[in-house]
Amino acid sequence: MRITRATLITAIITATSVFAATNAADAHVSIIPGVSATGSTTTALTAGQSGYLNFRIGHGCTDETGTLNPITGLSMSGTNWNTHTVAVEVPVIAQGTGTTIPKAQYIPGWRATVTKNADTGAYLVKWTAVSSDFDVPDAPEGGAGGKQYADFGLSMKWNAAALGDVYFKAYQTCNVDMSTKPAVASANPISLKRNRTGAIATINAGKALAASKITFYGENGYTHEATVGADGKASIWIKALQYRAIVNDKKFFGAKDANANILGYLGGTVASRQISVAWDVTDGSGKDAVLDDVEHNTAPKVTVLAAN
Repeated sequence: MRITRATLITAIITATSVFAATNAADAHVSIIPGVSATGSTTTALTAGQSGYLNFRIGHGCTDETGTLNPITGLSMSGTNWNTHTVAVEVPVIAQGTGTTIPKAQYIPGWRATVTKNADTGAYLVKWTAVSSDFDVPDAPEGGAGGKQYADFGLSMKWNAAALGDVYFKAYQTCNVDMSTKPAVASANPISLKRNRTGAIATINAGKALAASKITFYGENGYTHEATVGADGKASIWIKALQYRAIVNDKKFFGAKDANANILGYLGGTVASRQISVAWDVTDGSGKDAVLDDVEHNTAPKVTVLAAN
């Protein structure tokens, strides 16, 4: 069937709306055709032409597995995480005569790589944030609602024989913070003095906090309030089991003031896991129903128009 520019509106709707986020771990990717140097909005959708495609990340990744937060011990199901990597697979049909290598858009704070799959001939264009500071937030700060998006563009060229629907497999990963060790160093390490029934935990919070309440806290949601004495110190008794967990297993145990400022801590680990969301299904089977950290969804596509 010959597809003409009369179908452009349909093509754009198809390219931008096939990814309704329906799964709990879904993020959202859509393809936004770019404007060419001549101002054309159809070049990136026309066979034999060079153009730009922008892959829009609509929000971050959502935890759906019920993994427990290592500090609170509560399920993280429904918690959203920032995007750390984005990748797009460029098929041979979008490489001109087969020699046009896709060009990745430069994005400050992100490192781009382009590699070729020797078996399929497809190129994988991948952007990775150089640090978590440059991750794409799931949503803006302020709590007013809404999500935050980012575009990842590439320059490509359609083969002259390209026509109809063409899929671009896309991938997104989000790092999940599983750390129990605070980012700040412990200025006043907590001391533990073993006794017959457990141990006494003591911290020197400072005389400026005398008579105020502070909170000792640990993993699995443990909290216990204490009052700072005139000498600036505060102490609590902990069970022998908790003492052994801190000393032997390096479980986190800390103290914070009424403003949640960390006064000191012991133990703790730095760990993370990744949620990987892939839009790589091209056979019409739809989204992956398995609840885990690797999700599969229908790949984004554009409808290539016939040249005049």
